[in-house]
Amino acid sequence: MNKDRYARAFRENAFIHLYGSVNMEMVKGFRADVAKFFERQKAAESQALTLVESRGEKKHSFDKVATKKEGPIIVLNSSGGDVSYGLALCDELARLAIMFPDLVLLCEGNICSMAVAIALAVPKANRLASPSMNMYSHRNTLTLTSKVGATSLDEHEYRMKEDDASLTRSKLNRQQLLDLTARGTGMTPEAVLELFENPRYLTAIEAKELGFVSDIFTL
Repeated sequence: MNKDRYARAFRENAFIHLYGSVNMEMVKGFRADVAKFFERQKAAESQALTLVESRGEKKHSFDKVATKKEGPIIVLNSSGGDVSYGLALCDELARLAIMFPDLVLLCEGNICSMAVAIALAVPKANRLASPSMNMYSHRNTLTLTSKVGATSLDEHEYRMKEDDASLTRSKLNRQQLLDLTARGTGMTPEAVLELFENPRYLTAIEAKELGFVSDIFTL
């Protein structure tokens, strides 16, 4: 992404912000912003077609304009949050990147925990970092319901079963995040596991060296 593309995005209101905790509200907000982005593109195409017709030009002139559509710039700044909603966002972003191969995901501020996986949902070439970005990745955590006092033996046994199911899901989520990080960065699974087990903050330069982003964007 160059400065002209960034400036164009400002003029055309082509930014979509993913700020704050990864939760249901973030997913809803993202979907609403994507819908608005498509509406703006549709309106721009309608204006372009009207201009072409007013000049008496042929429709193929409009077709050339319509095929030059640019994807949005996704700005991510999040300390992480819910794994399930995060994985849903990963799927949404991956589909959007297929529709718009030139989509840009700009990481700024703190990119932590589940937000790292969200950043990795788009191809490496589409991922950029601001110079001041910090990135922090770790293994997923789990809260066991059996740790809360049960009022009966039956309730305790049921909570133990819930914990077994939660542990299974936690292991599955952990493997999904490991695989996503390995694919997205090019790191070996062993290197990713080492990073998860010994978490530390990465600067933008370190994140680039490890393959989390392709470049550092400055105006």
